[in-house]
Amino acid sequence: MDDKRAMASLFVRVIRDHPINLVTRKETQQLRQVVLKLPSWIDQLSVTSLERAIADAKTAMQCLREQQSHLASGLRRLYDADI
Repeated sequence: MDDKRAMASLFVRVIRDHPINLVTRKETQQLRQVVLKLPSWIDQLSVTSLERAIADAKTAMQCLREQQSHLASGLRRLYDADI
């Protein structure tokens, strides 16, 4: 039930609160684009703005990529030194 409630809340935040029979295809596409940008761990964020959540997720992903790159470089150096 929490997933359904969360989706309904997201729907209202993106499309705004109006009768479901008045929702357009453009609005549903807009909702889809927002959902695809959101991190899967959105429920763990304490931000109130969807834009802020998306920006925070991009920053977190960039940090992870940098950490992976540093780790891979360190592992390559260790491997090369071992040979």
